[in-house]
Amino acid sequence: LPSGGGRAAITPRTEPGPSARPPRRAHAPRGGTHGWRAGVLFLLAWILLGLSWNLGPFAFGLGTLLVVAVCAHLLRERVQAVPEWSAALARAPDRRGRGFALVVGGLLCVGAIALGHVLHWEQGVHTWRPTPPGGGDALFERWGREPWALLRLATAGGDVTRTVPPESEPRLVLERNLSSVPSGGGGLAWTLILGGIVGLGLVLALAVRVAGQPGLARGAWSAGAELASLALSALVVLWVGAPLVALRDAQVLQEVAGRLEVAADPETVLQRLRAALEAEELELEVEQHVQVVERRDAHELLRATLLRAAAADPFQRWRTSFAGPVRTSPRLWITLCPRLGMDGSVLELRAGLHDPRRPEHERAHALLVRLEEALEGP
Repeated sequence: LPSGGGRAAITPRTEPGPSARPPRRAHAPRGGTHGWRAGVLFLLAWILLGLSWNLGPFAFGLGTLLVVAVCAHLLRERVQAVPEWSAALARAPDRRGRGFALVVGGLLCVGAIALGHVLHWEQGVHTWRPTPPGGGDALFERWGREPWALLRLATAGGDVTRTVPPESEPRLVLERNLSSVPSGGGGLAWTLILGGIVGLGLVLALAVRVAGQPGLARGAWSAGAELASLALSALVVLWVGAPLVALRDAQVLQEVAGRLEVAADPETVLQRLRAALEAEELELEVEQHVQVVERRDAHELLRATLLRAAAADPFQRWRTSFAGPVRTSPRLWITLCPRLGMDGSVLELRAGLHDPRRPEHERAHALLVRLEEALEGP
């Protein structure tokens, strides 16, 4: 109290102003309600990418750029939602380098995903099945498990006991392998697909990562992982949806195959075969020279050549549809060997299992007819 007995002096109470508040920590936004929209954009982008495949390499390149553009657009939205993040990137001296790395890295990742799909298609789809299945060693493995079947193929009338004693124990030996195709593509296909998805997330995160600010750096990794997971989720929807569309029609696959006996020797037939395949714009992917030998004393019973041919351009081999990929150009498995006990050669031609109601079945059958006419020759 004042000594003069006056009124008490009251000190006014002040509230801290906005500038006195502790600084708010910047965090990158989460997907939240925007997640479903990003998923729909990815779904549309993958669909357009698949449709662009049918228009050729140039259109497919534009479709790949579209997927990268969708990624960049969604990533920009995440950045612009945090002013501190957007301002930090605006001050970054390497903005152009980040954009270039995003485009190049995104194209490589999407390309790896597409290549993985093509390798997976080669293993067989709902309208086509390879016969025999597998990669470059498929023919060798098939005849290796059934050497007696190969001997019967080379025997007129199938009575192999006239030339090979029934107590023999034949086995297949690989003499020369001129193939450039790996023995299996299933594992590599999924490695490319999943590796491309992971790489896409890393590319997106590195494009907006701000060094020296832990909160924004964590937000970059979170945004990259979220967008990559949404891209994968959209792919899963298509993987599940395509077989469901295909199930609308019951499909019974039939094998397109033929057996041909030619009076010429195997070397002459092989030369004719190479010319005929070149005329059909098919190239040899697999060429294996094998021997059937007696297991006990390695006595040679038969020599054979195992071949696989297909169109060199994957855009000619496949087209896409809402029911999944469709093989448009046949793949051929060819076994060539001399006739046992007689002059001439024997060929087995296989073009896989196809839906007989589709034009691909008739196309494969017509190809075998043309090859047989070319191989019989003068």
